Amino acid sequence: MPRPKKKGAVATPDNKQVSTINIGSFLEENAGDGSQNVSTQDLETPRLKLFHGNGTDAPEDARKADIYNNITQQLWAKDSGVRVIPCAFVKQFTHWKDMEKDGGGFLGAYDASSDILTKTNKVDAKDKLVDQNGKITDEYIRTDGNFFVLFEESAGVWKPAQISMFSTNFKKAKLWNTMIKSQILQGKNGPFNPPAYAFIYRLKGELKKKEQMSWGLWQIELDCQVDNAKILQDAKNFSQSVASGETQVKPEIEERPQDNGDKEESGMI
Repeated sequence: MPRPKKKGAVATPDNKQVSTINIGSFLEENAGDGSQNVSTQDLETPRLKLFHGNGTDAPEDARKADIYNNITQQLWAKDSGVRVIPCAFVKQFTHWKDMEKDGGGFLGAYDASSDILTKTNKVDAKDKLVDQNGKITDEYIRTDGNFFVLFEESAGVWKPAQISMFSTNFKKAKLWNTMIKSQILQGKNGPFNPPAYAFIYRLKGELKKKEQMSWGLWQIELDCQVDNAKILQDAKNFSQSVASGETQVKPEIEERPQDNGDKEESGMI
């Protein structure tokens, strides 16, 4: 005759019953459980960035002009680069105060239709804001070209990211847009310009030097046409997410070009 349970005792599951659960099936059946209230706004879109020598969010083994993912720390050597599919482009004017000044940093953003540049004067390659009396301030406007892409994390695995091109790299944004608009395919009604995500591009880094400073420049190469229907659908969905405002642009803090006096530039590495 079984002994009665003590009052207040908690029954434990049968170990044999627990061991029969197929973990893979269990996780698949409960996919997404616990994240029901997480929206796109609650997620951080990773950035693909060029390493200029002083990025605080870069992998420790990054070398100048290498490309890295600021969230996962995945690193691509500048000469091999990373394959990406452009899905959307957003141009912005971002408002900054000199980082060396008290309260320096990001102050706001204007969309591409803004006339904010008419209120600036070019000083040392920067569009410096002027006050109501025409006096130049320590604030400036930066023109940003923001690309939302799918990047090839590993063979056949594509993930979303944002790439911001500004300052000396803004010319590269214009070049990439020109390449995208120049692609022509033949359709049943004749030639047409396909969506931006119809082609894969390879982004590489180039080390640029001037006097005592050095920094990275984007290099863009056309790779091949996308031939996977699922990837095309994912790219379209990401494009629509940006267009609807569900995925939003976030400005990238500018890193100052680094002095060439470090070990990498002196030939010691």
